[in-house]
Amino acid sequence: MIYYLGIGSNLGDRAKNIVEAEKYIAQVATVQKKASLFENPAWIPEETKEDWNFPFLNTVFCIDYSGSPQELLQELKKIEKKMGRTSVKKWAPRVIDLDILWSPEVSLNEEDLNIPHEGLKKRPFVLSPLCELVGLEKYEDQSFLTWKRKLSQNLPQWMGIVNVTPDSFSDGGQINSNDLFLEPLKEYSQNHINILDIGAESTRPGARVVDEKDEWEILKPYLETYRNFESNFKPRLSVDTRHAYVAERAVEWGVDYINDVSGLGDSDMFSVLKNSDVSFIFMHSLTVPADPKVFLDLEKDPVESVRSWLNEKMEVFDKEGIDPERLIFDPGIGFGKTAFQSLELIRRWSEFKDVPLKTLVGHSRKSFMKNFSHKEASQRDLESIGLSLSLVEKSVEVIRVHNPVAHLRAFRGWSHGL
Repeated sequence: MIYYLGIGSNLGDRAKNIVEAEKYIAQVATVQKKASLFENPAWIPEETKEDWNFPFLNTVFCIDYSGSPQELLQELKKIEKKMGRTSVKKWAPRVIDLDILWSPEVSLNEEDLNIPHEGLKKRPFVLSPLCELVGLEKYEDQSFLTWKRKLSQNLPQWMGIVNVTPDSFSDGGQINSNDLFLEPLKEYSQNHINILDIGAESTRPGARVVDEKDEWEILKPYLETYRNFESNFKPRLSVDTRHAYVAERAVEWGVDYINDVSGLGDSDMFSVLKNSDVSFIFMHSLTVPADPKVFLDLEKDPVESVRSWLNEKMEVFDKEGIDPERLIFDPGIGFGKTAFQSLELIRRWSEFKDVPLKTLVGHSRKSFMKNFSHKEASQRDLESIGLSLSLVEKSVEVIRVHNPVAHLRAFRGWSHGL
């Protein structure tokens, strides 16, 4: 029987505690899927001791367990005890916290066990990792994704950009060897960045077009480095490509995401999607590489124009039988938009909150910031962080940035002040 477990820790080596808990859980159940790690402030009442205020790391596991719900509860309590959890006080710091959150097969209302968990729709540290796995599943009368977007606090996934190209607009040529690639890989793993997005073709204005076979040959050694890198919670891997040839090989290799900036410009991409279960990011664009002379009709509302394009794409995905749970929509900030149109999409993001798909925004260091920043592209991280925090507040699920650790640090301070 399928269950979704909430797992959290805010004492000691939090990630190590979650790894240890997984080993114990695997002794009594089959772990089928795991969400990435999300950090959040401890939930504590005002009168609580100051030394209880340690941030949590949280995740969600999907497990298959053959016993009864009550038997599973007892197994989880045994694991907590083995790992040294002793406090029974509510909101106290804990080495490990294990909860049965939800099951698509079981509904239960007993004195010591409720399935779904009674706090499910109120807690961002539960809904964010749960939405990574099953955001479109229904709870009561709405999807988990809808419940998450109603919360005042949003825990996004952070996607870090790693370009292994000589001509990307702000970091071209910075990573041109496996040794240099290891630096962000280690940093992202240590700081629990959710996704690493690697690209081997620049899409900046005037960028050279890379042959798809050459693109794959560039990517391969970096993918091998990622595969051989040992870390219990290294970031999920996304390959930034618009070519079905590259996407197909990346899927065979085992990547988690394909990030297509052309929004299905290559019709063969459908075949890749149908023959895999990879998550797929599709972006609105008018030209790839970007052409600053080509943009949305100035006489039309940019939000309505992008929404119309999105609706058309969703109809195509539905016709092709692609599971919407796997889809992530990106409005394409800076692609086929004037600076004002790009900023307007960000300012009015609340008008996308009803989109029945997970969403991603990639605004980092882009040229639309020239209207309010005189810095060169590589120096626009502070402006990018400011926009990232506004996107967190607007409930974007995935935020794609350069220097994601700096964004996460800013978010950590911002979220503790809420």
